[in-house]
Amino acid sequence: MEFGIACDITTVGPGLLGEIEAAAEAAEQAGFATWWASGDREQAVSGGHDAVLALQCVARATEGLGLRLSGDVLSARSPAVRAKQLATLDWFSDGRLEYGLDLGAVLDQDSGETNPRTAAEHLAAMRALWSQPRAAFEGERVAFRGAIALPRPAGGGLKVHVRHGDPAVLRMLARHADGWLGWLVPADELPAALAGLAAALGEAGRPAVEVRRTWLVPGDEFAQARDIVSADPSLGVDELVAVFGTLPAPERVRALI
Repeated sequence: MEFGIACDITTVGPGLLGEIEAAAEAAEQAGFATWWASGDREQAVSGGHDAVLALQCVARATEGLGLRLSGDVLSARSPAVRAKQLATLDWFSDGRLEYGLDLGAVLDQDSGETNPRTAAEHLAAMRALWSQPRAAFEGERVAFRGAIALPRPAGGGLKVHVRHGDPAVLRMLARHADGWLGWLVPADELPAALAGLAAALGEAGRPAVEVRRTWLVPGDEFAQARDIVSADPSLGVDELVAVFGTLPAPERVRALI
């Protein structure tokens, strides 16, 4: 099992870049595998800094630490613009970026349809831009032909993770995503959440091993969560992530492991 750090970055001041780099360096040196930026939902409340730019700061200070977005709301942005932003970060970080989506409790204002359907279309459009020399896509809300989008992700695309949600979200995940994010799922609800994921994968005819399971928990519950997943390998958790509301100090990062 791998371990990660997730945080919102809300502070300001001339020393902020150095603080981000120090925390990221501490995480990499301590053996953490990933650094996750908070999602749109969290940033709307906290007023935190842009997630992509924050991850660029982390990338500057590290060599192998995985970079992760934890909760983009796809319908809030142009797919073409977001595809370019993500591809650029992945290119500059030598292919370390993976993409997390938050599909919960957001409605498409134009159609009234729930977010998973809109998100699936936006994601398909982005993947076309990432993978095709002259990209073409035809959807209900997004369409283009002969588009040249550079740079492309270092590996030709990005792995996509989706936060746990209702059955519609899990169905979208099972068909279109590479990973499941148990964002702040309480420990006593984890088995049921993973059972829901397993059911959606079974309905889609997809092997469970194809989808990575990441459980993200509050930083002060990290040790307890680690004991839980270590004691029950049948849960199938691949990565455990400590979530902080603000940038953790290097000593706080090192104390986790």
